[in-house]
Amino acid sequence: MAVQKYVLISGSGSVSNGTQTIAIIAAPTAPAALRLTAGVLAITVAATGGGGVVSLKDGSNVIQTWDANAISNFQFTFGEGIGFPLTPGNALNLTVSAAVTNQATVFCMVVGYRMG
Repeated sequence: MAVQKYVLISGSGSVSNGTQTIAIIAAPTAPAALRLTAGVLAITVAATGGGGVVSLKDGSNVIQTWDANAISNFQFTFGEGIGFPLTPGNALNLTVSAAVTNQATVFCMVVGYRMG
C-alpha cells in the first residue's frame, strides 16, 4: 500500500475597490491536489451603493459568496480531513464585485492540505 504524503498549506490576501481580484493560493502544478479545510473572511469596509458581493472562487468557478454590504466576519469549513478539492491548474481567487458605487474591502485567510 502506498503512503500518502500530506503537506499543510495556507494563503491569505485582501481585495478592495482598487484591486478587485487576488489569488489567495496559486494554481498548483499537476499532479498535486489541493483541498481547502477552513478559512475566515473579514469585510472591513462595506460596499457602498448596494449590491456588493464577495466570492471565493476555484479559478472562475464560485465556491461560496457573501453579502458585502455590511462590516462582517465569517468562518467557514469544508470538513477537516476531507476538504474542498480545488481543480488542478486553478488558483483560489478572492473577488469583490457588483457594488453600485464602491466595492468592499475584504481580507480572507484559508488553510488546507496538498496531497502528492
